[in-house]
This record gives sequence, C-alpha cells and structure tokens, in this order.
Amino acid sequence: MKTKSSVMSKFFRTRILLVFVAFFLLFAMVVLRLFYLQVVSADELESKAKQQQMREVPVEAERGTIFDRNGNILGASISVDSVYASPTEISAEEAPEIAKTLAELLNLEEDAVYEKLTSGRAYEWIGRKIDEDTATKIRELDLPGIGLTTETKRSYPNGNLASHILGFVGVDNQGLEGIEAMMDDTLTGSDGYILAQYDSHGQEITGSNRSYVDPENGDSIVLTIDENIQYFCERELDQLMNGTVNPKGAAIVMMEAKTGELLALAVRPDYDPNAYGDYDSSTWRNTAISDFYEPGSTAKILTISAALEEGVVSEEDQFYDPGYISIGNLKIKCWSSTPHGSQSFVEVAENSCNPGFVEVGQRIDEDDNETFYRYLKAFGIGQETGLELPGESNGSLRDLSSQDEINPIDVANMYIGQGYGVTPIQLVTAVSAAVNGGTLMEPHLVKEIRDSNGNVKETVAPKEIRRVISEETSSRVCSILESVVANGTGNKAYIEGYRVGGKTGTAQKFIDGAYSKSKYVASFIGFAPADDPEIVCLVVIDEPGSYPIYGGTIAAPVFQKVVSDTLPYLGVEPQISSEEENDGDTTSIKEELETKTIAVPSVTGLSQEEAEKILNESGLTLRISGEGDIVSSQVPAPLTKVAKGDEVILTMGDDGADTVTIPNLKGKGILACSEIAEALGLVFVPEGSGIAVSQQPEAGTELKRGEVIKVVFENQDETEIETLSP
Repeated sequence: MKTKSSVMSKFFRTRILLVFVAFFLLFAMVVLRLFYLQVVSADELESKAKQQQMREVPVEAERGTIFDRNGNILGASISVDSVYASPTEISAEEAPEIAKTLAELLNLEEDAVYEKLTSGRAYEWIGRKIDEDTATKIRELDLPGIGLTTETKRSYPNGNLASHILGFVGVDNQGLEGIEAMMDDTLTGSDGYILAQYDSHGQEITGSNRSYVDPENGDSIVLTIDENIQYFCERELDQLMNGTVNPKGAAIVMMEAKTGELLALAVRPDYDPNAYGDYDSSTWRNTAISDFYEPGSTAKILTISAALEEGVVSEEDQFYDPGYISIGNLKIKCWSSTPHGSQSFVEVAENSCNPGFVEVGQRIDEDDNETFYRYLKAFGIGQETGLELPGESNGSLRDLSSQDEINPIDVANMYIGQGYGVTPIQLVTAVSAAVNGGTLMEPHLVKEIRDSNGNVKETVAPKEIRRVISEETSSRVCSILESVVANGTGNKAYIEGYRVGGKTGTAQKFIDGAYSKSKYVASFIGFAPADDPEIVCLVVIDEPGSYPIYGGTIAAPVFQKVVSDTLPYLGVEPQISSEEENDGDTTSIKEELETKTIAVPSVTGLSQEEAEKILNESGLTLRISGEGDIVSSQVPAPLTKVAKGDEVILTMGDDGADTVTIPNLKGKGILACSEIAEALGLVFVPEGSGIAVSQQPEAGTELKRGEVIKVVFENQDETEIETLSP
C-alpha cells in the first residue's frame, strides 16, 4: 500500500517533467524560428528591409518637341514642380495640419488631401505640375513627408494656332487629341527615377548609396505645316466667324499639289490646347477630317476630269440648258433662275450648270453605268486618306456595284456633287490629283522624326497612291478651271498677277432624310499657279448665318485673301505685272479667256472706286446713276454673261437713305429670291421652303436699303429637284 507521501512525490515529479517539456518545446520553437529568419528567409527579409529603407522618386521623361516645317516650335515640354507625399513618414498628429496647409496652397479639398496623407502607402501624388510661386512656398515650409519633384508640362507657345493639328496631352503627358495622340509612342520617352536610403524617421541616411536613372526623352516631330500659312488661314477664319456671315463653323485646308504635304489645316470653332479643359469638348472636334458633307459643285471637277479622260466631251462641245434636265418623270433644276441656253462645255463649267453636268455624266456612263462611280473611288472618295490624325472619316459613297438596280436620280445627283459625302481632306486630295498631273498622293503631316539630340531618324517621303488621269487630261482640267475663275462663278477668287483655277460650290445639307431648304454648306476649292499648280486650297463654310449663302460669294473671297498672301510668301513670282494687265499687249490668261463673253462681277454694296476698279479689270465699262457713296444696285445682275466692253449701270445711294422698289417674288425659288434681295441691298428673311407664295412688303413697295423683306415659301412641285451651285 502506497503512502500518501509517495503519491505526492510522484505528482510533483510529473509536473516538473511537464514544465521541462514545455520549456524545451518553447526553446525549440524559438531556435527554429531564429533559424528560419536568419538562414532560410535571410535574403528575403534583407530585401524587404532595404525596400522599406529605399525610396524611389520618379523623374519624368521629356516629351518630344513638335516643330513646323521651318523649325518653329509648335509644341514643347517645360519643367514644372509636382508635390508628392510619403504617408509612412507622416505621424497621425501631423497629418491634419499638413492636409490643411496643402489644401489651401493647392486649392484642393482638405479631406481628400488628408485621406492621401494617411493612406499608409509609400508614395502619393498631392499636386501635379503646379506653378512656380506655389512650389516655392511649399519648399520653404519643409513639411515632414512632403517633397517636390520635377515633371514636364506641355506648352503650346502660339495658343490656339493649329490646335486641331496639335491636339493636347493629359496630366501624365499622354497624348489625347491631334498629332499628340496619333504620334504618342514616338513623342513619349521612358521615365527615370531617383533611389535613396532613408531611416525610420524619414531622414535620408548620410553616406548611403544614392542612384539616379536618367529618363530617356521622346523623339521630336517636324510637321509639314507652315506656321505663317497656318496663321493666314486662321486669320481669315476668325474674320469670317466674327463677321456678317456668322456661320456655324468653317475650315480651310491647304496642300502642296504634287507632294500631298499639308501646309495648313484650320478649323473653327477652335480652342487653346494649353487650357483645353476650359472649352466645350465639341470644339476639340477636327471637322476637316471627321465630318463629311455633300460637296456640291466643287466636286464637278471630278466630273470634268472623268469626262475628258474618257474622251466623251471636248472643250468646244455645245450644250443647251432650258433650266432643267429630265430624269424619268423628275426634273433636276439648275441653280440659276434664268436658263443658260446654248453654251460650250467650258461655259457649262464657268456657269456651273447642273443640267449640263448631268448630260456630261450621262455620256461618261453611256456604255457602263458604273464608270463614273469607279472614277470617284479612284479619286479616293469614300475612303480614309491615311492622314496622321485620329478620328478620320471614310466619308459616304454608296456601293453601286452591290445594287441590283441603280436609281438614275441618285446617279445624276452624283454628277453634280450630291448623293455622296466627302471630308474636306478627301476633297483636297482628290482635286490635287486632278490638277497635279493626274496622280493621287497620300496627304501627310509628318515630315521628319528626330531624336532628342536633333538628329534626323526618319524622313517621310511623298507617297503616290495611284494614277487617276493622264497628264494631258490634268492640263486640260486646269485650263477649264482657270476659265471658271476668269469668266465664271469663281471670279471673286481672282488674284491679280497670278493664274488661278478653281470651282465654287453651294450644297443643301442632307438632314433627317431630306435636303434642307435653310441649311447649306458654301465652299470654294482652287489652285495656283493654274499652269503648274503648287498649292490647292479648300474653304468650307458650314451653315452661313445670313444671306448670301453662295460659295462664290462668301467662300471664294476667303480663298483669294489666303492664297494672295501665301503665293508671295512661298516665293512664287507673279506671272504678269499689273502694268502688263492694263496695256493692250497683255498675255494674261484672264484676258485670253475673255475674248467672247464675261460674267458680270457683283459690286453691290461697294464704293464707287472699288466697283470701278473691279469692272475695269473685268473689261467692262460703267455708267453711274444717282448720288451717294455706295452701289445700291447694278444692271446687268451679277454673273450675267455679257460681251467684253459692255456697259454696267450702277445706281449709287447714301447709306440707309436710298430706296428700292420691291419686285414681285411670287413663284420664285428661295435661291432666286435671295439673289434678288442681295442685289437690292435688302435683308432677306425666308419662311418655309419651296416656291414663294407671299411676300411682305408687297410688290411695288418702296424700301430703304438694309430693311427686311419677308417671303413665305411652300413646297415645290414634287417632280422638280432644286439644286445649288455657285
């Protein structure tokens, strides 16, 4: 029998053993843990410790510079300071005060700043690309855990100039619009960084390793754009937008005819890329490449080219215009309220006669009804041009080859520039092919790519796409279009001393499945010198806000101003002096083409001196009637064909004092009424569409120039299609 003492002794021994085992196991675990930390995980832990001690501050690469063709800077990067925080170095007690201070200096929400300061992350951006004064204040405060680093900010020294070409970049220097977006990979470099070692209090460890990895700057781009020519174009667009025309928008595109290099591309409305966020995003849209419209009579250049190349017409062929042409049971009317009657093919072009062009188109498609359609495709209609800008549209060209039955009206409309849509860049490219010798060139904006040291890495050569017409045909096209400026609807594009060719256009906008009777696109496309084209220039005016709305009236003068500045700037010598034009032995093509008839220029609203100069230059005489300083009306009316030397009667009147007698406008179309109102110096206010059914004031009423005449229109006969042209 065990005694009580032996039982107790065994119990204590057991407890001592258990305690010993527990201590042994604990010691073993400690030893194993130390072995794991110091041997197994030593490298990993050492790396983590270094990561906690090392701080990497990024150093942004400099974005490449954008130059114009002459080396002028259009877009560049400048150094600015940005504010960052190291939240792990900011104590909970310090964070509220630092957040308040930074929020006030940087105009930020205090709560948002505090959230970043207490995020626990190693690195947080607080303010990006701040101004110099603010950076100096923050630097002087020496706030714990707050530092400044150098970044680059994009600067466009010319403000709004070429904004739709250049585009802009975001806060991280990523291209968002324009050439900045399209060439982002080329312009963007590789960021560098600064790596330094810090202690647990956030202080850089003296004598520790400090490394700096250089950023690799982006390549620079040399554009084909000429800064000065771009200015000429934008200057005229600003005057247009702020003047009496008051359009919804406008664009000018100028291209080297033989190379496809763009010299200018200007769009209104525009914006300042330095502060793009201050503008409505709609102003960023580059309508010269993204928006398409029915070109109207400017595209008759393509009809002329196809007809001459196919050999179905010659310059001397005769046509008769009764004011319309019948297509089945429908009639396509001419733009003019007065039929042109008998005319040659050259005069068809001069008059921009719709029935004449439809007849020419029918000759082209006589043996194959897809011939003209194939010419449109060959000229690049309905296809992207490949220009180095984002958002380019294909335009609109229905695939006739896929249609079982082709509507003859649709085809007839195509002969006069309706029924398909072009972008301005498409039309400039196509017309360049028509006048440069017949070769379609790919338009381009980038001329060279240079590295950060200025060395040329790549040169972009002109690219031929295809031959469309022969050199002989192209030369004949140039001659005919020169006659359009000398004698026809394009007379307001004439530039003294230079041979100029071109074509006017006024097209109704196609809206909600129908042609609008109140919204138009007025345009003019021209080239110079006409005998050896160097430049092609298109002016497009979207929805003129007041009458007149003709391309020949409002777009051609813009072309004239831009190109008359551009030609001397490019060193193109005048082909004939003003003295030679005034003597009897001139070789000017203008007078050579005026041997038979002359289109009377519009001089209404001009001073007597200005009107006399224009009429004399056109080879016409004049007779003055009435008193005053301004021409209130003229006989014959503008664009009327008369013989050289014929007399034009000008009625003069004092501003706001002379009166005119209102004619009967009932039965006339909206365009004819606007033409008459313009000639009388009245403000024309149409209501409805179709033909005039009433007017206010009534016919026979005396009105002062500048007063309003209201005309009510009702839908016209459905068997007639009214079209525009000049």
